[in-house]
Amino acid sequence: MSERLGATGNPAELPVLRFCVDGTPWDEETRKDIEQAISNAQAEGPFGIDLTASQLTHDLCESIFKKPLPGLRSLNLSSCIAEGHTASGKYHFDHLLSLLTAGRHCDIHTLDLSYLSLFYDGGEEIPMTHAAAVGKALAAMPLIRINLNSTFLGTALALIPPRPTLVHLNLCNTRCGVDEQALFHLLSGCPLLEELNLGHNGFQVSHLAVAAPALSFLSRLASLKLYCCQLSSAELSSLSSALCGHPALTALDLSKNPVGQDGSKFVAQMVASIPNLRSLDLSHAQIDLPTLGWSLSSQMGLHELDVSHISLDGSATRALGSALSLMPQLRELRASSCSITEGDFELIAVGLVNCPHMTKLNIAVNQISGAAVPRLAEALRGMRSLTHLNLSYCSIPTESLVKLLQALHGHPTLHTLKLLGNDPYSGVHARAIGDVFLSIPHLTDLGFSIGQLLLQQQAAVTFHVARNQ
Repeated sequence: MSERLGATGNPAELPVLRFCVDGTPWDEETRKDIEQAISNAQAEGPFGIDLTASQLTHDLCESIFKKPLPGLRSLNLSSCIAEGHTASGKYHFDHLLSLLTAGRHCDIHTLDLSYLSLFYDGGEEIPMTHAAAVGKALAAMPLIRINLNSTFLGTALALIPPRPTLVHLNLCNTRCGVDEQALFHLLSGCPLLEELNLGHNGFQVSHLAVAAPALSFLSRLASLKLYCCQLSSAELSSLSSALCGHPALTALDLSKNPVGQDGSKFVAQMVASIPNLRSLDLSHAQIDLPTLGWSLSSQMGLHELDVSHISLDGSATRALGSALSLMPQLRELRASSCSITEGDFELIAVGLVNCPHMTKLNIAVNQISGAAVPRLAEALRGMRSLTHLNLSYCSIPTESLVKLLQALHGHPTLHTLKLLGNDPYSGVHARAIGDVFLSIPHLTDLGFSIGQLLLQQQAAVTFHVARNQ
């Protein structure tokens, strides 16, 4: 029925009491067990309660929340449901909110209401009555973190009060883009906000133009996610103005947006103007990389870059290669499925030679051969902190694969190596490659398909047998 665990699996963090509650009526023994578990948690200090995917029954509301819980700091109601989404089930949810707002649980700092199926009746948005109850509950708590992912608030966002203590806010897939004034009001009232997720919200030009200036007020904002928001050039123009020179922003996610060539100019201006940017996600964005190249080159302190699933032709690979050569602090590069040809990959490989601190490199589903191989081998030889390497489906010829792997011989930190979908090897190549595998002391995740294992069994079996002795 319950278990005690760390807030994110780490025992050093706030302990969380997890209840797995189905619709079965509680007998007296169950009720006593629950109450005893809560009493024990309170005796040990601040704690959290996790009710993920539970049914909000009357027994649950009364037994857990009717009595004061002064030590309760976090509450997770993610994916909670009611029996058949009935009116009584919705009553239980309203009853729970009324208990939370009755002054008994005013010390909750973290609240997760994501994927609450009780919020709405399958329509466009949640009923205003539920939104009002949620807003009242939030107003009674000194919240630091709140997750409203996929709650479909829409225009009901206006009923969510600003929280001056809020540090983390997740509005992903809430349809918050339909009420620009409410979004502006909410963000403007959260001056301490450090993490903001607005992903999966379709923003229209006029809406973002009104709401975006609020971002400039958030002087502590470190992480901003705007993935899959249908952002094109006009919206990106407003965003670029709001984020220009932002002092605290370190992580920006613009993935899965139809940026286009005109929008790429605004993204370039935005990226170049953010002085402390460390992580940039542009994957699946329809972006023009040559237009963006100069701004990437100016970000010498960038640690993470994702350009996966962006088609890179000759000019684009030249721009990326040049940018990489000026990013000596880069730790992670994801450039998979970029349609890079074997003739152009050398430009990327040359840039990677100047990235000695790389820890994760994913260049899968591109073409690697010819002159790019010795350059990439040189780069891999210099990456002494590398832990993850994905070279899957790169059409690497057998002899070239041997050269690349020999550059990793005895690598001190590598533990994940993906080689799916490349030319099979056997005989003398299998033994040479098997020796490389065995020389890497921490290699535990070796990616092969079943077909490859059959064709490459000498190297693979040698590796596994030796490791298990």
